[in-house]
Amino acid sequence: MIINRRLGRFLSFVVFLIGPIMVSGQQAELNQVGTSMANFLKIGVGARATAMGDAYVAIADDISTLYWNPGGLSTLENNQMMFQAAEWLVNTRLNFFGFSYRLGTLGVFGVSVYSFSSGEMLETTIEYPEGRGRMFSASNLAAALTYSRQLTDRFFTGITLKYVTEKLDRETAQTVAIDVGSVFVTNFLNDLRIGFALSNLGGTMKLDGKVAIVTGCSRGIGKAIAIEFAQEGADIVIVARSETEGKLPGTIYETAEAIRSLGRQALSVKCDVSNEDHVNSMVT
Repeated sequence: MIINRRLGRFLSFVVFLIGPIMVSGQQAELNQVGTSMANFLKIGVGARATAMGDAYVAIADDISTLYWNPGGLSTLENNQMMFQAAEWLVNTRLNFFGFSYRLGTLGVFGVSVYSFSSGEMLETTIEYPEGRGRMFSASNLAAALTYSRQLTDRFFTGITLKYVTEKLDRETAQTVAIDVGSVFVTNFLNDLRIGFALSNLGGTMKLDGKVAIVTGCSRGIGKAIAIEFAQEGADIVIVARSETEGKLPGTIYETAEAIRSLGRQALSVKCDVSNEDHVNSMVT
């Protein structure tokens, strides 16, 4: 009875502590459906963990703990290495490499690389639903360093620092993220293990490398739109009928200089968008 009361109090404390975090995380996910990036990091690692429905944070007793819970790394008694290659949905590929090394009482260090690639795909558009022969690909990579240490005979904790990058055709995005986690081995219920992990805590990711064609941007609202796109990470093709200054101040070359000052590339093109031949010449 005493053990049951202690267990009940402990679990109540855990729920009280992490409940608000879980609720806020779920709410954030609902509010950002379809807007999140690096979703490949949600795909679990290891056949054993996958077979258990990804319920592996508390167990985490092999090298795949580099993905699930950095705190579990210091529970490993020996150095370990793992390589996983898997054909996933729609001809995509998942690869994972992990290695851990124990440095005596200093703790355990680990390194891991997790990649996802789509292979080549045919580019299609509304105008050309069957494509025009151009191929593109998507790839994702997360490279991580982990440190874990046993603080007591029953409590293990760890942290992971990772670099995450995504590439979609010409566009790329990157950020730095961390994982923190711990494992507590109780002295009741056959050494019940309790695991806690927060994964992929990091900055926002924004695809960089987009190209925007903006017409009429030698001055006025067109110029403002071009500069706004540049500030969001796009390179700009500046289009206008005239290359010289008219009754109102401003040219496509001045707009180009303003965009280059933001660190983006700019190409000035003289084009009459009401002329189909001019438009075809510009985009090709």
